[in-house]
Amino acid sequence: MFSNMTLQGQHLLTRQTHMATSTDEHYFNRYFDRWHGSFTRLWQCPMHCHVVDPSPATLSKLARLSVSHTWSTTNHINWHDQLSLLRSAHGYAGVDDQHLMNFARNTLCQSMRFYEMCMNFDANSSVIIADIDAHAQHPPTESQWRALLERTAFSLHNQRLMATLCHFHGRDHGRVAHMLSQLEQRGLTCPDQLVIKQSFGDADFANLDQAWIRHQDIKTEKDAELHGRCLVFHAKGTRGKKF
Repeated sequence: MFSNMTLQGQHLLTRQTHMATSTDEHYFNRYFDRWHGSFTRLWQCPMHCHVVDPSPATLSKLARLSVSHTWSTTNHINWHDQLSLLRSAHGYAGVDDQHLMNFARNTLCQSMRFYEMCMNFDANSSVIIADIDAHAQHPPTESQWRALLERTAFSLHNQRLMATLCHFHGRDHGRVAHMLSQLEQRGLTCPDQLVIKQSFGDADFANLDQAWIRHQDIKTEKDAELHGRCLVFHAKGTRGKKF
């Protein structure tokens, strides 16, 4: 399915270290300003955004802000076939078509950032991925910035590699190529987090601990204090997480 997606616009940052995300119109309107504003101001990092089914107003805003951006549309997708593939692969007994349709669209929106990255990735690439509902709270120190960029890096939760904040180093371009093949072969039946696990589960990567990122749904007595200290806070939107 992904191989049939047409990327429109121009990715201006493929030859430099940058941060990328993908989103739909709803999450763009809700989170983009904070995502773009906080990382631009605190991390001083070039930004790229891919939007699925954008409105003219969204494209005009990105152009006005001079943000590197691309977009894609879904009007060519046979959603009936995609839902059948999801049911065949994972069951989802008892899930009605509308809820499964929402899940499929959300999976597509989350995976497009990785698909686009994989399409442009080579041995010289350095790409930071951050969820659009995450935002920067503090700038990394020089040593933190160096540690992030010197190798591929993921945060972990219950031993799962998280897609919320991660960095892909050019030396791992072979594993990124494997991600691309999985996305093209398995489509929406293989969400971004599973693609990452299959391609990087046995890799040597840096662990972005809770000094780097914390999530709104992790609740401890010291959450308020610790949430304020981490470099990135994830607002934890529920898109694609449950039916």
